[in-house]
Amino acid sequence: MKGEKVEAKINEFTVFDDLYAGKSKTVLGLLLFSGYLTGEKQIALNTYRLRIPNQEIGSMFQEMLEDYLADGTTQAQDTELMQSLLEQRANTFAEALGRYVKTSFSYFDIGNEGNTEKIYHAFMLGILAHLDKDYHIRSNREVGYGRADLYFYPKDNNNPKAWILEFKKKDADAKGDLKALAEDALKQIHSREYEDEIRQHGHTQIMRIGIAFNGKEVVCAF
Repeated sequence: MKGEKVEAKINEFTVFDDLYAGKSKTVLGLLLFSGYLTGEKQIALNTYRLRIPNQEIGSMFQEMLEDYLADGTTQAQDTELMQSLLEQRANTFAEALGRYVKTSFSYFDIGNEGNTEKIYHAFMLGILAHLDKDYHIRSNREVGYGRADLYFYPKDNNNPKAWILEFKKKDADAKGDLKALAEDALKQIHSREYEDEIRQHGHTQIMRIGIAFNGKEVVCAF
């Protein structure tokens, strides 16, 4: 908050169990790769010199800290978005996500060409944060033949449901529409066999979602 740099080790992938346990390497890694911190990688393995990138984000951290200290009991509310996702109601989830993105992203600068899908990735991670007590939530984990953006499944192996989400952001010069981009994300889930770990734990009712973003627009493919 003073504008100085801090040297720290980070994890280059996110496991929500580690976030819930307060492991700083995981928290700082999530903030770094979603653009809320800037880092210079050092010689030591996974060691970075971290700083807040600009005054705007510094102000955001300040407000978050003040809110946290003022009320530490805030709980995530049940929303149509989360309910439809957990109940695997595809069309309702797509509609609710569209409304959520349109409202929430009014507070972010998402129009710059330098922004990537990491911003949207972090957004979805935040939505899922309060599920970590009952679900295994995995982000940027190597699985199958690639690195899955986000997947989660119940800690109760008697619950057959599971979810895999893959994100794409439309570049300014990209051809095709958002629907095609979402379909590409869905195909990637299948072709790289991201469901391997999920099936090993006995979850067979898998909801696969390809999500394409362009500013405040979002399209899902199932």
